Amino acid sequence: MGIHNVGNEQGIKGLPCGSVFDAASTTQKAELGRIVDFKDGRKFMYVKSAATIGAGGVVSQPAASAVTANALAVAAIGAKELTLTIASVTLNQYQDGTIHITDDTGQGYTHKIKSNTATSGGTITIELYEGLIVAVDATSDVVLVPNLCNGVRAGIAAALPLGVSVVATTSGSYSWIQIAGISTVGVKTATSIAAGKIVMAGADAGVVISDGTQKAIGVALAAVDDYLAVDLCLG
Repeated sequence: MGIHNVGNEQGIKGLPCGSVFDAASTTQKAELGRIVDFKDGRKFMYVKSAATIGAGGVVSQPAASAVTANALAVAAIGAKELTLTIASVTLNQYQDGTIHITDDTGQGYTHKIKSNTATSGGTITIELYEGLIVAVDATSDVVLVPNLCNGVRAGIAAALPLGVSVVATTSGSYSWIQIAGISTVGVKTATSIAAGKIVMAGADAGVVISDGTQKAIGVALAAVDDYLAVDLCLG
């Protein structure tokens, strides 16, 4: 794919053909996680949505990661295939995500997932990009984390915020989200937010609040309306 010149009017770095403001598309036009920088400090990331998200909506990580205990089959150092007992996993649900060995044999290591099969007979096969650094066995506990850009949702306090939707999206569509710089963000209208207040995802999907203990997504630049100008700090 072609790259825009860095010396254009926006000072864009690393953007495939098109615009970060293009409508969401069911056709993938860049690799998931691609970062684009503007010279004014705005930064954008390419994602695939698993839900409808309005323009200016807070975007969070995909559905919860899977946690298993004592469910791995024995695999030696250098192995690139793992067998894991787990229910209800779909084909490549964790593609380009990570598997974390969290306890017992092999603990402390992280491996990137190249692909996974769907659950069949109660197990899946996970293919790794690189072989195991340390062997694993039936005592190894693991966490499967999906690619954080694959299957994003409207952001809520209970999930990791990734950015703000640039355009309206639907499930299965690809688009850009903004992760840094000045952006327009939806607000819970019953919440009073003043300029200078730190904002974060709230209990209502896709909007921000200024009271709470969750991860900050930015700083309000004006008084609240249905939407708010925010200087984002997620990238």
